[in-house]
Amino acid sequence: MDFCMVLADNRGSRTIEKQDFLGAIYACSLEYGRICDYWDDWRAFEDTVVRECVLAAARIDWWFRRQEYLRKMAAKARSRGSAFIWKERSTEVAAIHSDAVQLAQPESTGDEPTAPFTLEHVLLAAVRRIDLEIGRELVSTGLDAKRLEEAIRTPRRGAF
Repeated sequence: MDFCMVLADNRGSRTIEKQDFLGAIYACSLEYGRICDYWDDWRAFEDTVVRECVLAAARIDWWFRRQEYLRKMAAKARSRGSAFIWKERSTEVAAIHSDAVQLAQPESTGDEPTAPFTLEHVLLAAVRRIDLEIGRELVSTGLDAKRLEEAIRTPRRGAF
């Protein structure tokens, strides 16, 4: 969720909103190259991101450089024992984050996981929330929740 904060900060927002969430998923998906397997037609998701995030080719390069910089800053902050959160989550993003934590650790009662949750947890949490605009939008892109659930049952490949 760190990269969501960078995107929100770039927009000058105090909160992480839908476009930050979708942009971070897209950037992570390009870096890790694994979530396109959960769509029959990946372009539907990509079109949604382009529309919501006003994405241009030059911004993709900026996103990757910024994401790497943020990852290094977050690691330094964590090694010093300090928190690295400067943005609040919107109501939608907070609900999805909480659901992703619960998917990763069903026995957890806190807001933060004690073990990393994956991008798959975040996507499954979002697509299950059809009461939220983000969830409806992901469903409309053809995201396959069954494939995501199967992936979560297999060993995890990296934190979001």
